[in-house]
Amino acid sequence: MKRKTVCAIIFLLSLSIHSEAQMNSSLHFKDTVPLTQLVRNFHKYHLKDATYDMMKYDNVEQNHTSVTEYFESSPLKKLKHASADGCCAQWRFTLENNQQSLYLISVLPLNKSKKEEAIKLYFYLKQKYGKVPDKGIPAKWVDGQYFIMCCPKNMFGEVVSKSEAVVNIKKGVIVSRIYPMNSGSMETPRMGNGRVLISTGGCWNEKVPLHTRYLSRFVNENRKVRSDSDKEKYFSILLFTNLQGKSKVIFLDRKAVVVANKIILDDLANCIDKLPVNSFIPMKTLSGKLFQGRYMKATYIGNLGWFFTDYASQLS
Repeated sequence: MKRKTVCAIIFLLSLSIHSEAQMNSSLHFKDTVPLTQLVRNFHKYHLKDATYDMMKYDNVEQNHTSVTEYFESSPLKKLKHASADGCCAQWRFTLENNQQSLYLISVLPLNKSKKEEAIKLYFYLKQKYGKVPDKGIPAKWVDGQYFIMCCPKNMFGEVVSKSEAVVNIKKGVIVSRIYPMNSGSMETPRMGNGRVLISTGGCWNEKVPLHTRYLSRFVNENRKVRSDSDKEKYFSILLFTNLQGKSKVIFLDRKAVVVANKIILDDLANCIDKLPVNSFIPMKTLSGKLFQGRYMKATYIGNLGWFFTDYASQLS
């Protein structure tokens, strides 16, 4: 078989795998966070920290990396002869014989009243499956497809992520781990000549400043209202993208909008309306909902244009 034909087949297989993972990922969400809730969350939390409980989700221990991972659904739920109600767990992926295996490190209670149940469950699993030193309890009971959120961040009361792994596990062994393509045209890193850059490593929010740079360029190329003023005006906005991929802007600062020139704001709204379909792809919440908003700080300088900063880029 010729080399070009082989390469073409490999490419098509790869495309098929990614498309299937993307389809599965897009279909498994439970719901969407309503637009009214996104606006309400901003006004409730933008001046103070939002409290959220990450302890109710299963996390994956990381070594020598800042990338945190959480299971959307606990593998403990796959247990057939024991109840994991009121418990969550910490896990570890370990490389063995050129493949990754899943190990249970600890079982944690969701509240103090469940502490005894968590201890009993851990020792039950230890007795049934054994414990490997420096690794944990082999999770041989775990089968099926799991969604793992990478680097989830608290965004005004909703724990969100733009990076998700689709992991297929068979008897505790990771058969495949796929990262579905989840980038809109404004979120795809590219070089000056337009070629797409392959981005690896780090958390998703570290790459967000590049997205807002593309957005600023697009808006300034399409804006109609211009002036010689060098005075800066500041707005907090929500860039909301519906399920059909169309984006619109919602101005969140009521006082700033009242004193602002309506023509300037209408011009920005018209520019956002012109964004290509699927310029921004919804994120996911840790509970499996679609998160369709981008909270941004918008700076307007009449003689220079609009410049955007995504609140997500400030998350640690």
